[in-house]
Amino acid sequence: MALRATTLAFVLFAGWAQADRGALTLDVGGGGTVLLLSAPFTARSAPLLSTMASGRIGLRYALSDAFEVTLDGTYEPRVTAYHSGVTVDTSHPDFTGPDAGRGLFNGTLTHSVERRALAAGARWIWGSVFRFHVGLDLGWSQRVYDRFDHIDLSASSPRSHGLRIRPLALSSLLFAPVAGLEWAFADKWSVSLMPRLEMLAGPAPLVGVAVPLVLSHSWYL
Repeated sequence: MALRATTLAFVLFAGWAQADRGALTLDVGGGGTVLLLSAPFTARSAPLLSTMASGRIGLRYALSDAFEVTLDGTYEPRVTAYHSGVTVDTSHPDFTGPDAGRGLFNGTLTHSVERRALAAGARWIWGSVFRFHVGLDLGWSQRVYDRFDHIDLSASSPRSHGLRIRPLALSSLLFAPVAGLEWAFADKWSVSLMPRLEMLAGPAPLVGVAVPLVLSHSWYL
């Protein structure tokens, strides 16, 4: 039994810290993102736990056997969000529609949201067949809010306040620690799971967790 365990450990971790210096790797994949999403045009509203699908494409280059630099782009298609029991303030600086300045409106705010991001990063790597990654991504993220409606639920039957709200685009700085596992299952091919904690700084800051499953192919330069 001890011999088998030793053999398995040797197979999994032989060539410890082998990121294949000079390898250029294409990553393609997708997964899901969980965000704590605040309601636009409101103050002190509780964040809404929202989930979004995501697609990702990127490049990695191994500067050494244990260090890579990365560049990747992410797109999260439009989903609909419902914020219950919020007060929309039409004097909010971001409220630029024709109804700006009409006052406060209570009810349920609905809207669509989509997101895109571009980030560069660095990865420290340990392992050969199974590779552990730890790193940090820095970049830019943009959220686009559209298809707004604000529903008055205080009457006997729900009705729209009829607010005309223009689309809203918010850009943020992206700061994202990354930790994950990559499996090199064939020559030049690997699959990885790379969760990252996303912290967005700027207008309406938020926090989220992205969990992408990525298929990769490498070329040796």
